[in-house]
Amino acid sequence: MSQPTESEDKWKSFTIRSVQEDDLALILEHVNQIYNRDEPARRLAFETTNNPVTILSMEELNAYFGPRTMRRMDNPENRNLSLIAFDSSTGQLAGIILQFVQKTTAETSKIRQTCPDPEVPKSKCFQKFDAIMDILFLKSDAIIENILEIFNVREAAFNYVTSVDPNYRNQGLATELYRRMKIHLQQHGFSAALSVFTNQYSIRAATRNDFYEIVPDGRTCYSSCIDSSGEKLFPTADPEDYVAVLVCEC
Repeated sequence: MSQPTESEDKWKSFTIRSVQEDDLALILEHVNQIYNRDEPARRLAFETTNNPVTILSMEELNAYFGPRTMRRMDNPENRNLSLIAFDSSTGQLAGIILQFVQKTTAETSKIRQTCPDPEVPKSKCFQKFDAIMDILFLKSDAIIENILEIFNVREAAFNYVTSVDPNYRNQGLATELYRRMKIHLQQHGFSAALSVFTNQYSIRAATRNDFYEIVPDGRTCYSSCIDSSGEKLFPTADPEDYVAVLVCEC
């Protein structure tokens, strides 16, 4: 892929540019305090009870997903593909769209052998959460591999995190980040971007910018997920809550 040029642009009351190494501490704070709290699987499976034993610890979630995010953002190529938005007047981080280079399953396995993901926390709650995520993403992993074959490419851009601070939502920022993402990826030589979307907020923003479901029956509905005993994993889930792989041609 071609080397990027640093760019910074104004949009409404925001300043948007590529992610830099100096941004990583702010990004980690945003992921831990905002993005992880918004995670639908955590909210639907673990915030529906008054029993504190069955509430997933944010500390555990952050201890696992924070390092995973930073491992990807430590790679300069991934940072160059990612965008960050600041409030132009205050300098506060308003939104992020983090991406990494998605390779074939075989190549991804080689990378994980040399740089493995953090160990999964041992609590029963997190073990349950990890098992739930495996169920949700089982179908998605196969679809991602199929997308690379359809586009006849060995790699694509994977939208890992899209998140907007609650103070800046409903201003079109997520939609604008997706729009700029497409242009950004075109400039870096990518022909496709994809993501596993887990909430309606991100799906609406992405579909406004030409993301679409390439596999008609590729959704996994939260309400349909059950454990080995037949118990619903997401008892309060709405039928419109689902996980889906969406792709965008750049």
